[in-house]
Amino acid sequence: SLIYEINDQNRVRIAYTLDHARHRQTGEVDFIGINGQTVNPFPSDSPILDAAGNPLQKRDRLSYAILNQVSGEYLGRFMDDRLIVNVGLRAPFFKRDLTQGCFTTNASGSVTCFSGNSAAETLYAAANPTYVGPTSKVFNYSRLLPNLGFNFNFAGDFNLFANYSKNISVPGTDNLYNAFWFRDAAGSKPDPETTDSFDLGVRYAHSDVVVAQLAGWFTKFHNRLASAYDVDLNQTVYRNLGNVDKYGIDGSVAWRPMKEVTLYGFASWQKSKIADD
Repeated sequence: SLIYEINDQNRVRIAYTLDHARHRQTGEVDFIGINGQTVNPFPSDSPILDAAGNPLQKRDRLSYAILNQVSGEYLGRFMDDRLIVNVGLRAPFFKRDLTQGCFTTNASGSVTCFSGNSAAETLYAAANPTYVGPTSKVFNYSRLLPNLGFNFNFAGDFNLFANYSKNISVPGTDNLYNAFWFRDAAGSKPDPETTDSFDLGVRYAHSDVVVAQLAGWFTKFHNRLASAYDVDLNQTVYRNLGNVDKYGIDGSVAWRPMKEVTLYGFASWQKSKIADD
């Protein structure tokens, strides 16, 4: 990141973030001893082999989770520092590059693996034409995400604060493997979850003796991501639930009667509602 102090009252910042994760997940199996424990606690060291010499596995996949993000921020101080304003914008670009080495056998993401035994895979595919064979998929997600906030000292020890922010949550790699079952149908690419969040509150701070805060907040979810039971499939499927509203009130008090003792009190009331069926 790069920060430029225009003057004592104005500051700007630009930043770039890269996160590149490689996940290699296998599930070799091993023998169980008469005591009920695995013979080898790490079956990948000496897996059971099939007749063709391939390790027996219950999982075989390679995943790349990549994030490229650019962002900018402005911080301004006004009215002799009584008003502080923060404005920002970020643009994340998510990429999920997934390779499934097993057959996906239902909408919950269950798999059957043959560890590269092409002859066995061919026979299995012919006997189970509805199953989705080993394949690869790439998912891309991006959004422009603004945020705006301020803190205003309106009377002595009292401050008023407010904030608006837009956020995104994209499906994790584990959950995206479930989408392989749907091939190119509507469920094959879950939409990212986005939120519009608002909060408004007042804070009282008297030196280091008493700090109290009361705030109300509201968050609207679009394409809420969650696991839900599908009556038609008789399975639990990771999916978009549509719009969800969450709101509440948070309050807290911290009192320091003496240097060695600080007492805290917290309380919250919150409610959520799924707006879509």
